[in-house]
Amino acid sequence: MSVVDPALERPSAVLELVLQAFQAQRVLRRADGRSFEERLADALETLCVPPTLAGFWARLDPGEHHATILATSGTAKAYCADLELSDDPTSLSGQGPAGTTLRSLSPVVATVDDAIFAPWRERARPFGIEGSLSAAAACDDGTRYLLSLYRSDLARLPPETALVLDALAQAAAELHQEQRRARARELEAATDRLVAWLRSTTDQPPESTILELARHLAELPGVGAVDALATSDGERRFERLATYGTMRSVVGLLPEPRTDGTQLTIPDLARDARRCYVVRRPASHLELPDHWRAEPRLRQVPLAVAIPLVLADEVRAVLVALVEPGAPDPERIAALLEQIGRTATEALETAAGFAERVALAALFDALATGSDRLLACRTETELADVTTKSLVDTGVFDLAALVAGSTTLGLSRSSERDLAAPCRTALSRLCERVRREGHSGQVRLSPRPVRWAEARAGAEDWLFATPVPDATDLVLCARAVRSPVSGNRELLLLERVAASLAAQRARIRLEATLRAERDAQRTVALRDALTGLPNRRAFLEEAEARCRRVEEDGVGLALGILDLDGFKEWNDVYRHSEGDRILAEVGASLAALPPELYVARLGGDEFGLLARLDSMDLGTLSQAVHAAAAVPTPGGPLSASLGWALWGPVGVDVETLLAHADEAMYHAKSQGGGRTRIFEDEMARLADRRHRLRTKLASAIGTDQVRFWYQPQVDLVAGRLAGVELLARWYDGAEVVPADAFMDVVERDAYLARRLDLDALEHACTLLAERPSLPAVAVNIAARHLLTPTFAADVARVIRTASTERLVLEITEAHSLGDDLASAVSRLEAIRALGARIAIDDFGRGWASMAYVHSLPIDQLKVDRSLVASLATDPRSFASSLSALALGSYAGVEVVGEGIETTEDLAMWRAIGGRFVQGYGLGRPQPTVPTRLRSGARALLASIAPFPLDDLPLLASLVAARAGRPLAHQRDERCPIASWLRQREGRYGDLASFEELAEVHEHQCGRADEPVGLKELLERLVAAITAERTNPARRSGARRERGGRHTPAASGLASGRSSSDDAR
Repeated sequence: MSVVDPALERPSAVLELVLQAFQAQRVLRRADGRSFEERLADALETLCVPPTLAGFWARLDPGEHHATILATSGTAKAYCADLELSDDPTSLSGQGPAGTTLRSLSPVVATVDDAIFAPWRERARPFGIEGSLSAAAACDDGTRYLLSLYRSDLARLPPETALVLDALAQAAAELHQEQRRARARELEAATDRLVAWLRSTTDQPPESTILELARHLAELPGVGAVDALATSDGERRFERLATYGTMRSVVGLLPEPRTDGTQLTIPDLARDARRCYVVRRPASHLELPDHWRAEPRLRQVPLAVAIPLVLADEVRAVLVALVEPGAPDPERIAALLEQIGRTATEALETAAGFAERVALAALFDALATGSDRLLACRTETELADVTTKSLVDTGVFDLAALVAGSTTLGLSRSSERDLAAPCRTALSRLCERVRREGHSGQVRLSPRPVRWAEARAGAEDWLFATPVPDATDLVLCARAVRSPVSGNRELLLLERVAASLAAQRARIRLEATLRAERDAQRTVALRDALTGLPNRRAFLEEAEARCRRVEEDGVGLALGILDLDGFKEWNDVYRHSEGDRILAEVGASLAALPPELYVARLGGDEFGLLARLDSMDLGTLSQAVHAAAAVPTPGGPLSASLGWALWGPVGVDVETLLAHADEAMYHAKSQGGGRTRIFEDEMARLADRRHRLRTKLASAIGTDQVRFWYQPQVDLVAGRLAGVELLARWYDGAEVVPADAFMDVVERDAYLARRLDLDALEHACTLLAERPSLPAVAVNIAARHLLTPTFAADVARVIRTASTERLVLEITEAHSLGDDLASAVSRLEAIRALGARIAIDDFGRGWASMAYVHSLPIDQLKVDRSLVASLATDPRSFASSLSALALGSYAGVEVVGEGIETTEDLAMWRAIGGRFVQGYGLGRPQPTVPTRLRSGARALLASIAPFPLDDLPLLASLVAARAGRPLAHQRDERCPIASWLRQREGRYGDLASFEELAEVHEHQCGRADEPVGLKELLERLVAAITAERTNPARRSGARRERGGRHTPAASGLASGRSSSDDAR
């Protein structure tokens, strides 16, 4: 009979043990970052505080018969060292109190003398175990947790503790279920992220996606390792690419699948089934390699999932994922892995198709829209090389050629494979057949072995060929890296490329006639269109070069700035057209000075001079410069102020030298003009004056003293406002100070420029919010402000809430971007990304050059008025305007003509294709926001129209005739009018003025003098064509028109006068 411990019979001792059990429950449930096993161990230690108590935790997984010891305490540590427990009643490990509890899930209280303890009695007594209490609980997934307590100083534990111990086992089961649900949520979230990633990987090659997928799978909760294996349906073997996960060292123990071709492996099962294959308890499958049973860690793997990845109907790879031993809910993990496998196959197909479509679209865009590479081609041979290389660069083809008869014009291929003799023969025969039959063809070569890095569907070579349109002997052919997997897309691509090639050949032939004009455009970027002199950019480049030579030879250099006195006021009185004429005469006079003197127009009425001091006397040279500038004008001869700055062997930089010359020039001007001054230290007084003006401006900017006026910009095609430009006006007391009186101080000072620019931007943003119907608002941005490091942040802060798509930032030309061009590009791109548009202001004058168009991210080109003024009467302005429009068209940017003041200039600008204008002709700056065009302006716009490109010779002849320049009168094809008459007879032959012009040209062309009445006939013919284009219904009335009559609607272009009185 068992002896009961008197101490435990006392209620206080039983209560103490119960309280200790409740404390263990709290320890078990406390969430403090510990793992589940650590919580079980801590709870057991809390429960077994008395030295006579010991115990252990065990877990029996679903489908298993042998339990796992999770935690031990006291003497149970040694007792459980090699203890085996199971729920199998036929085995020793399934007998006794613990095995019975695992099966029945009911608490069992026993002593070593009881019959139930008999199988374990001899094992328990050496450890001092006299009795036990076991309790177990089951989870929803079938997992069972067992808690056993042992006493070493009495025979039986109090039965009252069974319920408490059972509650503790139930707590462990509930905690297991909570953690299982949390792990399931974590696993599903990770799976969702992985699926989303797969669906977004449309721009990666399949090989990269497969390896990245394997790495992500290994990071999923419960996945111990992932083995990435490459394969091919054509080759019954695998190649191990990579292994990931915490168990990757275990995977390395497995042999590479099918290395000997005799034993079946898990990847084989998935490849043959072409679907996800789940193997439960791989170690129990005797047909699998013995390594699964020999390695203890492999024996514990509960489940392996093999995921075949199919691309183009071929198994490209197999990913084998091993579930960690003890991972909760392995079946759920397997299901999610199967879902990921299906998504991965879809993603690979999508990525492959997307990558191919991107490659085809990129190539087609490059050939069809005229990318930089193709536009740079100037010969058909160069075009052939670029086209074939572009085909190879897509990756769709590894060889491409353009063949003319037996001659190969262009050949490109990848470095991987040469063009073998059989392939050359087959390609030659295919090209001959295509040339003979006149339609595309293809032929398949024999299969070839393929490595994983080159794997393609079918592993075959295909040859394709197509004739080039409009070229009877040209054939474009190529070899595909793989066989087609979706129809004839390679052949379709080749046909599209051949069509683009034909278009590019036509473009190259046209470019032969346009190349001279394009070179002239590049020259224009470094020349001043009005005077023909070098512009500011060219001047600075020359100054830099001469300064370097001075440092080498030690001879001094003089840099001068010449500014016409009072020219701005004179220009306002006598109109800008007269001012342009005077500037051109001054430029011609300065250019006639000794060639050792380098002369450039810096902008406005300012000219730059460079002279070596060893070859010229500065005093004599200054007198010659003043004499050259004193050209006669209606108001008397002009005078000029000249400032010199001297550069010695040890000098300053060009910018400083230029500033010194500017100081000297302003000093000469302040003394009444018409003088020459050399920079000296005392000229700091001039700087002081500007400093005072700067101080006054600094306090005025941001207040009501500096306001903004509005000048309209007009869209000639839509016949409406295209927007307004903000122009600063300084209200100094009762006087309105014009911008040219203070902007030079602002543009010299980055601080003032920044403040004024930001003030204008804030005003523009307010205006955009208040006037949602206003198409656009343009704001001038000084180049000095653009070059400040805070420019992008400043602008972004101001415009962050504005309607930026209607905001235009015009970069003014008062300061060269110089070596900071790269910084300017990055800052403008940042602003452009916010939605604002970028424009170059005053292009063709000052610092503007072709380099800016090429480098800056611009949307609009505002052509300086010096290029477009008098374009209806000056052939040089006509040519400059036409070149600027062509440049804008090639660059894909809008072109705005600035300073268009007369009706004839406006009509001619529209005739040669100009769309946007800004100038006094359609609107002066005003203090209120314009909302619509004046009625007279609308009538004027209705009377002008664009001319076809083929009619440019007619317009050029009219401008030359207006300028009084003699026209070419040869009877042969060298005469532009004769050529135009022949080409356009079918279009305008029924116009009376056309017939009259043809008759006059026929009878009088070839004489030394100008044909009588030629200018008038040109005016009438242009008027008739304009009338037809503005109102086709009038054409019948305009036909057979004799006696000099023409429609009033066409008078704007023909006579330069609008039918409306308020056109100005």
